[in-house]
Amino acid sequence: MFLEITDATAIVLMIIFTTIAMLLVFFFYKSVKRERQRYKEEKSISIEGLLSKSAINSQISSYLSKITPDSNFSLLLLEIQEFDDISDAFGRKEAERALEKAIFKVIQSLPKRVQIASYGGTRFLIFLKSEYDRFFSIDLARKVISIVNRPIKIFRETNINFISNIGISFYPKHGVKFKHLQNSLNIALHNAVKAGSNKYIVYSQNMKSEFSDNVEYHFEIKEAIEKKEFIMLYQPIIDTDKNEIYGFEAYVRWEHPKHGILTPVQFLNIMEQSGDISWIGVWGLETIIAQNYELNRSFPDLKLQFTINISPRQLMDDKIADEFGKMIKKYKMLSSKISLEIAEYSTYEKNSVIKHNIERLKRLGFKIAINGFGLDYAGLTDLASMPIDTIRLDQHFFEKEQETNIKVKLTSLIVDFAKQHNKVVIAEGVENEEMLELVKNAGISKVQGYIYSKPIKPDVLIDFIRLRGWENKLEPEVEEVKEEKQQKVKRTVDTVINDGPSLNSKIENEIIEETKQSNDLEGKVEEKAQNTLDDDIDFL
Repeated sequence: MFLEITDATAIVLMIIFTTIAMLLVFFFYKSVKRERQRYKEEKSISIEGLLSKSAINSQISSYLSKITPDSNFSLLLLEIQEFDDISDAFGRKEAERALEKAIFKVIQSLPKRVQIASYGGTRFLIFLKSEYDRFFSIDLARKVISIVNRPIKIFRETNINFISNIGISFYPKHGVKFKHLQNSLNIALHNAVKAGSNKYIVYSQNMKSEFSDNVEYHFEIKEAIEKKEFIMLYQPIIDTDKNEIYGFEAYVRWEHPKHGILTPVQFLNIMEQSGDISWIGVWGLETIIAQNYELNRSFPDLKLQFTINISPRQLMDDKIADEFGKMIKKYKMLSSKISLEIAEYSTYEKNSVIKHNIERLKRLGFKIAINGFGLDYAGLTDLASMPIDTIRLDQHFFEKEQETNIKVKLTSLIVDFAKQHNKVVIAEGVENEEMLELVKNAGISKVQGYIYSKPIKPDVLIDFIRLRGWENKLEPEVEEVKEEKQQKVKRTVDTVINDGPSLNSKIENEIIEETKQSNDLEGKVEEKAQNTLDDDIDFL
């Protein structure tokens, strides 16, 4: 006799079968994804004897589970430096071919039981089991660096020499878990890079490295993106002629659950290594577009100009113009309302890839802004033919105690040039009435700085505009923004010093000396501004 199945039973069975089917599909998808990742790793550099990242990770983990606590082994993390520069100069295929030749020579030099794997980008992990002591590991590191540095022929008469660094960690001294050993390797490698070209360093517990904190960030960035821990702060730009708001400069920050607000200096390099640098650019643009729409609903007649910083590394990405163009088209926003400020423009202006991407972004309608530091008469002449819309002059142009005739003449030169070529000049970092007077005397009407407002959170922007918060002239509480600007200028100064004097070296040397002297920051302001907005404002 057949079992009768009621409608309710049929529904339950259908749900069970559907759930099982969905689980099977999910596990199949995960399996395919793992296989694709493994294939991608193995395909990245295909050399006989070179393992994939997943393969060597599996072998090390297996080895750890079998050895006794009194055993030891060594890990070497090799990184090839300046690969992108070689790729730009000779082409990607030639650079990869040369890298394969170098790594193949390294593989040939290794003892039979020593394993090596591609470990992402231009990094390679070397695994030495317990039969090789620490002295052998150090000797091997020295040997590998020497092999990598040997000349490799690319074209008939062209040889290149790869520069490399190696970080070394030992089990169990530098970690009993694989993750801890990896952290030790990253810190050691970072210190080796800081020590100079073709250096190796063994990890030490006493190492004081900024990167020791960043190692933690490396593993947390993906999670931070998913949890939406990145935020945007906005510092107003005021048109002093009209006493109206002109726009905002946007600052990307990471609201870290343990370490508080982090600046890009602390995480941007990690994002470049993890491949998330493109994400931060697209996210930043999308956030600004959303903020603009919100402000437009409250102030439909207000025409605001937003500025966001773009790093040279982002501009090296061939996809940046396409991604930004899609975003503008998706939200139907006028791209001319967004200025892309290129950090350290004078350092990278001759890079063909960056120059090409700037031109593409300009054709899409974006405004292009640069910092005026490092400009002289010759630089301004070259700038006339570039698609630049805005020149931003930082506080070092307007500090009373650092004022000189040369600085005044250079500022006047830049302002006159901007007027003749229909470009906007913005004075940033203006903190007091003395600086504001110098700015106005220079003929600059667009002003940004603590004298008008600190960088503020998005949830108080509407109140700030409605209550005309810039007229309160809020005083600064902390100096993070000031320090960040100092670091930015210092990097530019270092570049100028390394590259040597330009055509107008007298002016340039004067400015470099003045910038060095201005590194002594003023003390924190003792009294906080008492303003209704103050409680809601978060400072950089």
